[in-house]
Formats: sequence, C-alpha cells, structure tokens
Amino acid sequence: MTTALTQGLERIPDQIGYLVISEDGVLASSGELENDEHTAGVIMQMVRTACRFRLHGAAEPPFKRMSVIFEDYVYAVTISGQKVFVVKRQNNQREPESIIPDANSKLEDARQHLPRFTRFAGLTMKPL
Repeated sequence: MTTALTQGLERIPDQIGYLVISEDGVLASSGELENDEHTAGVIMQMVRTACRFRLHGAAEPPFKRMSVIFEDYVYAVTISGQKVFVVKRQNNQREPESIIPDANSKLEDARQHLPRFTRFAGLTMKPL
C-alpha cells in the first residue's frame, strides 16, 4: 500500500526493501526489510551515534545522509524531519580491479631489465 510517506521510496531503482523509522519505532516497511525491527534498531543506533558529532550550537543533525555499504547491497539512510528513511539497494558498484602487480613481481621484473652495472652521477651501482 502506497502512502505519502513511502511513495518516493517505492520508485527508487534497485531497491529491495525500505524502512521508515521514528524514535517511537518503525512507521512503514517493505520488501526484505518488512517488519525488520532488528535492522531498524541497529540503524537508529548508528544514527544516534553519528548525531553525537553535532557542531557546537547547531540545531540540525551533523549529516543528512549515511551509507552502509556491503559487497552485495547498500543501506542508504536519510534523515528528514523527525524520521529516518532507510532503503536497501542492490550494490551494483564493484571495487576496481587492480592492474598493478604486487611489489615483489615488479621488483623481479625491474631486476631482469637492469644492466649489471649502472653508472649514475659518477657512482657505480652493483645489482642486488
């Protein structure tokens, strides 16, 4: 059932569930987060912890959005008014593949291509 509170959440691409939370508890939930009180509690504790970093005299929370990123999914957390909106999405971004070989293989490769003796600024360097 779509309400004014959740209609935008249901249209988020790749979302597989959502929660709307207040200090009183879960106001709405759907998908993989349907009735997930445990996740709601963990997210609210994270929000409370992050809110402790409030700037001196500031009335607003020190952040508006927080992401909790796992390999397969992401929790996108947004604070608006007195509500916390949590959307669980597929994580389609992957870490870039490393194209740099490890240090040992680079060193071995460099040693093979260096001449036996190298003259630099009048110094003679012997290979290792």
